[in-house]
Amino acid sequence: MLRPPTKERLGLLVAAWLAAAACSGCGSGAGTPTSGAALGVNDHPEQPIGSDGEPAFNRAIDRAVLNRMQSAGVGMVRVPVPWFWIEPKTNRIDWHYVHRVDDYVQAASERGMRILMTVGGPPCWATSFPRATCGRGYVGTPGPTYPPRMLSGLTRYSAFVARRWGSHLAGIEVLNEPDHPQHLFLRAPGEVGLAKAYAAQVKATYRGVKRVAPAIPVVAGALAGSDGKFLQRLYDQGIQRFSDAISIHPYNVRFGNQFSAWPDPHRRSGDGRRYSFSAGIPWIHRIMVRNGDAAKPLWLTEFGFPTCAPSPLCLDQTTQARYLGESLKMLRRWPYVKVALAHEAHDSTSDSGNWLDNFGLLRENLAARPAYCALARATGVTSCRPDPLSPDGRAQDTLIRAWEDSRTYYLEHGRTFRRFDPGALTKLDSAIHGFPLQSRELKPTADVRPTTIGVAAGRADRTLTLCNASPTTAYCVVQEGVDGRYRVRYGKSAIGTWEAVGAVLAGASSTW
Repeated sequence: MLRPPTKERLGLLVAAWLAAAACSGCGSGAGTPTSGAALGVNDHPEQPIGSDGEPAFNRAIDRAVLNRMQSAGVGMVRVPVPWFWIEPKTNRIDWHYVHRVDDYVQAASERGMRILMTVGGPPCWATSFPRATCGRGYVGTPGPTYPPRMLSGLTRYSAFVARRWGSHLAGIEVLNEPDHPQHLFLRAPGEVGLAKAYAAQVKATYRGVKRVAPAIPVVAGALAGSDGKFLQRLYDQGIQRFSDAISIHPYNVRFGNQFSAWPDPHRRSGDGRRYSFSAGIPWIHRIMVRNGDAAKPLWLTEFGFPTCAPSPLCLDQTTQARYLGESLKMLRRWPYVKVALAHEAHDSTSDSGNWLDNFGLLRENLAARPAYCALARATGVTSCRPDPLSPDGRAQDTLIRAWEDSRTYYLEHGRTFRRFDPGALTKLDSAIHGFPLQSRELKPTADVRPTTIGVAAGRADRTLTLCNASPTTAYCVVQEGVDGRYRVRYGKSAIGTWEAVGAVLAGASSTW
């Protein structure tokens, strides 16, 4: 059981950690991070999170994940501790949940990790949502996404979090992505109204934290992307005096462009500075400088790349690792970035069809992806080796990489697959051997090589089929670019590639 520290000891502990922030991100046994920022991960120990379900901590999984993060030199983890789980009934603490958080916090602390707690989300009895039944889920139910009726309750809850776990905290972050375009975490009328509602919660949280633990940083923002317009509205609402750091989620993503969703972080995404890693981060800092916050640190509390089944929002695992590694190296350009937290520690599901659940540095079975080693190298751990993929995993991942190559070719050649043949694929990726799928079947056999990819173009060079196989399964991707539209379908068969293609086209197979 954790015991709340004295104010004096709390101040000394947090001040000492902040003074060494550039190195404390190294974790146990790691050297100085190559970026100069404290490095860590997002973790969700309460997964899975149902829309109205109780948090489902798994002590064994939590510790196994933390052990792997410790080995990678991780020095900070970000976890949600929402108000609606702390105090689900009027003025009544849910001690069962609190003790589970105690256990996780203690485990992280024993492994040399500080915790950034993301707070907020009023319970049903405290929300301004106008209906009696509001739900208490973390995402997707309206009650916790509305501002609290009375900010005094938020102040009291924030003080409880600071008092209970303060000596283990790197900071307390106010809400998650209040500016999310779909209003998943905060709802209020109009953009100015949204900024006003969020700023009020920042101030209430700040007062509660500083009342009991003045040294704990209160982190404001958690912006969806590098949302400079919303940040300026927050400054207009006076958050400058009520925050010790600004946090953003600088995903380099083009949600509105199905052809180039997760480009290289060195390249601008095309959806403006908000969704550009290289352009968005400096833009946010310029806004901070303009508002008198030149010395205030910028925290990147969530960013990363998903690896999943073929989709415009997915990558293969090698590319995921390369993009994450390049992102971390780029932090050297920005000395004002003091914290960088990769999203996320591990996948919450084995379903590769949901890109939201496949950002993990670890797979669902906690095997290490190459991205895990990309983070480890950034913290100074040089001996990291990713865990090998299963034969099925290798076949799937190689096929995704081949599909990415073909999509790049499609865009660079005027949105056509003209002259894309096996030789063109091998030229794009020398590790892949292409062959004409029309003249050769590929069946699952013990000696099949997952780097062997069948290629078949059709329909006036506007469609392309790619297939390969593991010892047990044939996998295929069919992509179509017709009339200005692009879609990708995928599937499998235990018999062979022709059967897999047929199942995909018939809609009988849409999963791996």
